[in-house]
Amino acid sequence: MPEPNNREVSWPGFVIGCILLIAALIAFFWAFWLGHLSPDQRSLLMWLLPLASGFGCGAFAGSLRVSGPVGSLAVAATGGFAVWLLSYYLLPKVTEPPSPQLKISSFQFLDEREVQTDGENRVMGSLKPRTSRGFEYSKPEDLLIPFAFYVSGVKRDGDRIDLAVRFSISDGTGKEIVSQDLPRYERFDAWKSRPGAAKLGSRAILNFFDLRPEEVDKYGIVPYHNLVRDFGSKDIPKDTAIIRIHASDGLSGATAEREEDFTVDHK
Repeated sequence: MPEPNNREVSWPGFVIGCILLIAALIAFFWAFWLGHLSPDQRSLLMWLLPLASGFGCGAFAGSLRVSGPVGSLAVAATGGFAVWLLSYYLLPKVTEPPSPQLKISSFQFLDEREVQTDGENRVMGSLKPRTSRGFEYSKPEDLLIPFAFYVSGVKRDGDRIDLAVRFSISDGTGKEIVSQDLPRYERFDAWKSRPGAAKLGSRAILNFFDLRPEEVDKYGIVPYHNLVRDFGSKDIPKDTAIIRIHASDGLSGATAEREEDFTVDHK
């Protein structure tokens, strides 16, 4: 007849194990809710889950011994340490996916008739694509050139980004006439708080580009729309003009450029 097992519970280890198990479950569901984890967050999660497994094995009867080479070392482990060792080395290691290529997409000139006055600013009342690439003006102050595009493949560190965009307009000879730095974004959702975007609403902007919120998060997309105005008489391009857009990602070091041509005629 087998002897009764009078082994007592090690309460300090049991309490620590329960605390780690609860922390592991919270971290597990938090990771699913967050969706996008930084490399540091994934590394901490990969340590916490096996550690909770090692302490949690104290609640089960039986024994376990693990031995084998780890690199150039020979390791032997029993009990909770064996479970931790197995969990840590058998869980698939999450590698950082390659950064998507930075790209300027969906460039469109906008209908200047949708420009509205908002105090001292002029903003787009709505985003409507222009039917042609020919702009006409009678007076220099009447010339408005609105356009929109988005940058995809922006590298993220949690909610932090470092995206700088600059555009310039040149005449047909290549002479630069107008250039401007657009607002530098250091947070992924910062574009939503720009005055023009706040007036239009983020949903309307995404609908204009036929984008869904999950696509924006997945592909690192940042939308832009801008209005070029206040041309001096000598600064208005003659006939053919070119707009150049340059995007620079400070986190990945990637850059992207795009050129679009249009025409300007005096009525």
